[in-house]
Amino acid sequence: FVWVVMLVTFGFGWIGWVDDYRKVVYRNPKGLPAKWKYFWQSVVGLICAFYLAFAVSAQSGQEVLDIFVAWVESGFSMHLPNNADLIVPFFKSISYPLGVWGFIALTYFVIVGTSNAVNLTDGLDGLAIMPTVMVASALAIFAYVAGNAVYSKYLLLPYIPGAGELAVFLAAIAGAGLAFLWFNAYPAQVFMGDVGALALGGALGTVAVIVRQEVVLFIMGGVFVAETLSVMIQVLYFKYSGGKRVFRMAPLHHHYELSGWKETQVVVRFWIITMILVLIGLSTLKLR
Repeated sequence: FVWVVMLVTFGFGWIGWVDDYRKVVYRNPKGLPAKWKYFWQSVVGLICAFYLAFAVSAQSGQEVLDIFVAWVESGFSMHLPNNADLIVPFFKSISYPLGVWGFIALTYFVIVGTSNAVNLTDGLDGLAIMPTVMVASALAIFAYVAGNAVYSKYLLLPYIPGAGELAVFLAAIAGAGLAFLWFNAYPAQVFMGDVGALALGGALGTVAVIVRQEVVLFIMGGVFVAETLSVMIQVLYFKYSGGKRVFRMAPLHHHYELSGWKETQVVVRFWIITMILVLIGLSTLKLR
């Protein structure tokens, strides 16, 4: 699984790098055209989603192939093992079987959506990196638990062999993120850019899928979700209301800036909100 997450991270990072390179070197403010950006994100996301649909329930590469062959021989109608179900947090035994196509659709949405959500959040000094560090640290705990047969059984989580290794990868993200924050804090000397935001978001989304905590990621990454929804609401309302706006400016952090909050106030308050949401997410380990 570490290689899967690293390849997704590299893939989304490459897309972001091309976008940043065009903006910086060629002085092209549009960077990589949106349609091509989403196309390549979709390619990486769908390849990863298709592989994980069979890998999260397997204990070896051969078993991944066996599950895939069985699915093909069933006429593409075979149900996946329980490990691939969508888990509902705070409940002991409620989960929803997704099937292969449902799993692929959800995984694509989580990976690509999280990647773009982190990118949209990266609009103020230090705003995106600290929530990323906190969510990555929490997911490291989930990864360790999911990869341990004893702890996963005790906490009623699916046992995902090999997932525990992701804790090291996530710890590296958290450590590197804190080092980056040293220079990205207001006033920033270094900026994340699309190369960092898309890569980190893709990594978080992929890990959440592997450890079967997509809903928990939605909770812990509430700031990312709110930023994304603010853009979607603003665009749709502006389009269908004849030019009216819900927010003074989107993404959401700019709305609060225009409402009188200082940049550092917006950033720190969003950090506090993320910390609370991460604690709520971690509580799902035991509150069931």
